[in-house]
Amino acid sequence: MIGTKSTPQFPLSDITVVEFDYLVVALFTGLMLGDLGAKVIKVDQPGIGDMNRQSGDSGSQSSPRNRI
Repeated sequence: MIGTKSTPQFPLSDITVVEFDYLVVALFTGLMLGDLGAKVIKVDQPGIGDMNRQSGDSGSQSSPRNRI
């Protein structure tokens, strides 16, 4: 129908992923799963957080931290 707004369907839109890892590979895996529609919940180590956030990177566009 003209004028109706449809929500795009992504392959993993019904999936929730809980990410416990802190390695760069896991960060990009969570990013890719999120891009495919999965809801990604990242759990950081208590008191320390994600070591990649402390790396001193000023926030390049290729960094997964800049994604919501």
